[in-house]
Formats: sequence, structure tokens, C-alpha cells
Amino acid sequence: MSYILAFDIGGTKIAVGIFDSSANEELERIVEPMPQTSYEDFLSVLDKIIEQLKAEYPNVIKVGAGFCGAYDKKHDVITSAGNVPFCAGKNFRKDLKDVLQKRGTECPVFVDNDANCAALAEALEGSGKDYDSVFLMILGTGVGGGLVINKQLVSGSNGLTGELARVSFPIFDEMDLELANRLFAEKRRQHFETNANIEQFISGKSLKWLYELRAGKVKEAHEISDPKVIDEYFELVSKAVSVIVNLIDPEAIVLSGGISSLSGICEEVQQRMTKYTIVENPNTKILPAKFGATAGLKGAAMLTL
Repeated sequence: MSYILAFDIGGTKIAVGIFDSSANEELERIVEPMPQTSYEDFLSVLDKIIEQLKAEYPNVIKVGAGFCGAYDKKHDVITSAGNVPFCAGKNFRKDLKDVLQKRGTECPVFVDNDANCAALAEALEGSGKDYDSVFLMILGTGVGGGLVINKQLVSGSNGLTGELARVSFPIFDEMDLELANRLFAEKRRQHFETNANIEQFISGKSLKWLYELRAGKVKEAHEISDPKVIDEYFELVSKAVSVIVNLIDPEAIVLSGGISSLSGICEEVQQRMTKYTIVENPNTKILPAKFGATAGLKGAAMLTL
């Protein structure tokens, strides 16, 4: 039997899975911490995982990998590496092929952004499978996104399609302006960011910040249930979603990531976004993700098909 080897490489962990040759069934998975030290240590971890899996699944015919940063497929280089900056500028596809070759595997290797991989899984076999254009919006510690049109992943010239996080948040009212002013005052801008961008308004970190601002207490994002804070957060997400509708106009927007598990978020955003979109009653559907945290790994396997 032949297999697909898939990697979902994040800023804090590496998930590796073995799939059947059609990418339908995941047979085994290994999860390891992402090294925070060097690129060489990162490749060493991949080598050990590959050695372990190949002992049981020797006939790997294709490899797909999703990486937590922008990937320039034209030049095969990681152009932005987020929480693992030592990976920036590296030809990861070539280096992964070298590691595989070391373990006796010569096969095609496909690499893309991890959010793009997740979008592919949700668009082809997940919540967006009945729609021709699907945008995946990831609401986690940060904010990510990916776009699939006519069942084809759109990566973009620079691997930046769907990178909603760095887009400036749309200022609709005084509440938005107040938060933007606070963001400026607190100097939350990082070296490559616009100030008051979408990630700063609707990420998990932002929900935690908003709760501290309104309630004067500190809680992790997944612990927050204050109705007023959640209501304000839903409004902020709806405004951010309107940017996607107004610019890309997909048939479906799938919400994924840890924060998307907030009760009622899809229904609330579906209703509220109509105040901020160009048309009063947009046809775009807001849907919960089917695969959740496993979408990136499945999508990486589907890259190879």
C-alpha cells in the first residue's frame, strides 16, 4: 500500500500524519514541539519523525507540508516565518526533500502556507464543499486566512493571499476609534505591522485584551464569557468579515480556530455583518469549520493530489 506523508508546521508544534494515497483517511499522527532554537534543530526533529513513521509505512509516494508563514512557491523560499524567524529565507521544500532522501524516500514534495492548507480541506471536503468560492478565516491566538476558488487554492504571487491579519481594521464608529487610539497609545505595533490591524482587534490575544479593558480583570480568551465583552467582540468580528465580503465576495466564509468555538458566533456574524457590507443582504454564508484543528494536516495531504 502507498501513503501520503503530511506536515502541519506551526509556531509551537509540528503535527505529522500518514494518509492513504487518496488523502481520505488519516492512519497515524505524531505531534512534537516546534524547536525554538535553530533551523537545523527543526530539520532534525523532522528527520526523527520521518524515520519513525517510515518504519511502519515505508512506501511514501507524496509529501505535503503546511508552514506557519508566507511561502513563495515561485522561488521555493519561506518569506515570513512568524514565531520561528530562523526559518525565514530558507528553501524548505528542498531541505525537506533532502531529509526524505536521507531516509530513502524520493518523491514529489508540495509546500504552502498552513492556513491555505486548512482552507483547502474545508473547501473541498469540509463546510465549504458545496460552494465555488470559500474563504477560511482562522480566529486563534492570531488571525489567518486562505482562499479557494473553483476548488483551486489561490496562493498569490507572494504567498500572501488570505493574510488578513495585517490589513488595517475598518473604523466604523467611536468604539472602533477608541480601541484604535488605545492600540496606538500602548504601542502594540510590531515591526512589520500596520497599527490597529485586524489581528489586533479580533485575535484571541485581542479578546483577552478587550476583556481586561472592559472588566478590569485578566482571563485567558477561552475562559471569557462576559456577555457585554462577547457582544462587543462579535461586532468587531462582523466588521472584519465585512472587509472579506466587500473585497473578495466569496460564497462562503468558514470560521475556524479556537475562538470560533464561541457559542453563536456564526449566527451573530451572519446577522451583524449586513450593517457593514456594501450590499444590505449579502448572499455570503458564515459557516463553522468541520475539521477544526485537524484541517491543516488534512489540507497538507490534499496539496499532493
